[in-house]
Amino acid sequence: MSDERLPGSVRVGLRLLDRQILDRDGTDVGKVDDLELDCPDDGGPPVVDALLCGAAALGPRLAGGLGRWWRRILQRVEPGEPEPARILMSDVAELGTAVRLDKPGPEVAGAVEKWLRDHIIAKIPGGRS
Repeated sequence: MSDERLPGSVRVGLRLLDRQILDRDGTDVGKVDDLELDCPDDGGPPVVDALLCGAAALGPRLAGGLGRWWRRILQRVEPGEPEPARILMSDVAELGTAVRLDKPGPEVAGAVEKWLRDHIIAKIPGGRS
């Protein structure tokens, strides 16, 4: 397979997935858990439309029994079909060691993250409250 890329193209697995997301004030928003791609009608390469964050975005990336278990846990904590937080690429100011947004970041913590933060992380010395 050739390693030819279009000008301005990015290897999303290396440059986006699992990167920390910071808003314009440097506040931690979360991590990039998945991507939403748009496939042009003209047959061109897919384009990243949005960054997906939160436990609902991570679940489908987990294979096999672990992924099924994760989705069952989410459905218990967040009844219905939990949706990941979407951050449009038009809101991204910079792709570096972290993804920086050009505006205040959204609240991406769902019920699972809030429960973990309040019941586990807050009890660890030096953990955030």
